[in-house]
Amino acid sequence: MINADLLIRQANIKDAEQVMALIRRAMTVYAHNSKIESSLESLTETIHDIKQGIIDNYVLVAENRDGDLAGTVKLLLPVSMDDLPDVAQEQITDIADCNKRQSAAYAAWFTRFAVIPELHASGVGKLIYQAAEDYLVSQGISIIMLHTANTNRRLVNFYQARGFILAETDNSRGYERGLYIKHL
Repeated sequence: MINADLLIRQANIKDAEQVMALIRRAMTVYAHNSKIESSLESLTETIHDIKQGIIDNYVLVAENRDGDLAGTVKLLLPVSMDDLPDVAQEQITDIADCNKRQSAAYAAWFTRFAVIPELHASGVGKLIYQAAEDYLVSQGISIIMLHTANTNRRLVNFYQARGFILAETDNSRGYERGLYIKHL
C-alpha cells in the first residue's frame, strides 16, 4: 500500500487545513507518548501560521489516493547562523571551511514531522523522511538538525536509525529535549 498508494509531494496553500489537523492530531499523540505536560508550540499554530509556513519553507506531504494527508514535514533552509545552536555552528563551520555567514547555507531544520497515528510504524514516516533528505541533498545541504523529546524512545530510535546523533539536551521547554544532528 505505502509505495503505490501514497504520493509524496510539496505542499501548497490548499493543503493548509489538512496539514494543521494532521499536525495537531499527531503532536497530541507525540506529547502523550513523550510524557510532555507543557504546551507544544506546534499545537498553538493558527491556519495563518501553517499557510505562511508552506509559503516560506519547503513542506512535504504524503497524500493517499483519496486526497487525504497521511504525513508531513517542514524543512527550514537555509538556516541563519543566529538560529543555530552553538554545537551546530561549530560543526557547520568545520564542514564549510568558510566564514559563518556563508556556512549557514549548508544546514537545515527538520521540523513538524507528523504522521497520522493509525499509520505509525507503517512506513509512511520513512518515505517522508527519505523524500526530505533527498531534497536537502539536492539543495547542497550538509547538516540536518531536529529537536525531539528524549523520553520518546520510539522516535529517538527512528532518527538514530537514520544516522542522527544526539548533540545536546536541554529542558528549556519543560521537558528533556534532544538536539539531533545528521551529516549528509
